[in-house]
Amino acid sequence: MGALDRAALPPDVHARAKALTAREAEVCTMLAAGLSNAEIGRSLLLSPATIKDHLSVIYGKLGTRNRVETAVLADRLGLSGYVTAVGTAERYRQAAAS
Repeated sequence: MGALDRAALPPDVHARAKALTAREAEVCTMLAAGLSNAEIGRSLLLSPATIKDHLSVIYGKLGTRNRVETAVLADRLGLSGYVTAVGTAERYRQAAAS
C-alpha cells in the first residue's frame, strides 16, 4: 500500500485510529503482522484473554468486526509495516519450529 491508498481513507478512520492507546496500537500492529492472540500475549507478557479484551476494544474504536477487517485496515493505515511486530512474529515462528 502506498501513501495514496492511505490518503484515500475517510478522515474519520484516521481519527479513530488516533484514538487507540499505545498498547492498543501495539496489539493492532502485531495482529496485522499475523501473530495469534497467544503469540501477542507472550510478546507483551499478557494472557491471551487480555489480548482478546484489547482486540474487542480495538474493533469498537476502529469500527471493524473481526481480525481480518482489522488487519486490512491496519495495513491501509500503515500500521502493519513496523519492524518490531514483524520481527516478533518471525522470532516466535522460528522458536515454534525448533
